[in-house]
Amino acid sequence: MCDIRTMAVSPRSMHRALLVGRAKAAYAEHMPRRRSFTSQLCRTARISDDITALASRNPRRIARPAKSVTLGRALGRGGFWLDPRSR
Repeated sequence: MCDIRTMAVSPRSMHRALLVGRAKAAYAEHMPRRRSFTSQLCRTARISDDITALASRNPRRIARPAKSVTLGRALGRGGFWLDPRSR
């Protein structure tokens, strides 16, 4: 991928490119990303497993997915998993 800071371009065109980048970032903040079909299937399977665990009424079986979700969200919010597009 080409870095705009290393390109030999005029300051005016660089300013335009930065504005376009900011517009894309602002747009991305408000629009959720479009999930692929595979991603949707995996998400549906995870939700189904969580519902099955809750329906079982077994406290140990309920605690495992709850712990995993809590830990994953904490790590994600802490920056452990970074979006590869933001690098």
